[in-house]
Amino acid sequence: MPIVHKRTVQPITHVFADDGNIPNNVLPLVLYRGGIDLTGSPDPEALIEKTFTVNGWRGLWRTASILMCTITR
Repeated sequence: MPIVHKRTVQPITHVFADDGNIPNNVLPLVLYRGGIDLTGSPDPEALIEKTFTVNGWRGLWRTASILMCTITR
């Protein structure tokens, strides 16, 4: 089993104001800068996919079909 080095990363959060055009969620955007170390990775996309899979994110994050909304102007 590979050795996993865990580090503490402080999240950045932001709640978007409702501009009247795009419906927003009351939950904040949570961003972890450097949450996945891509240093030296020849295939960063594969590393991110593997990290998501290992943590139980099995594809729902990829599609906007789970968040269907109609925007009217």
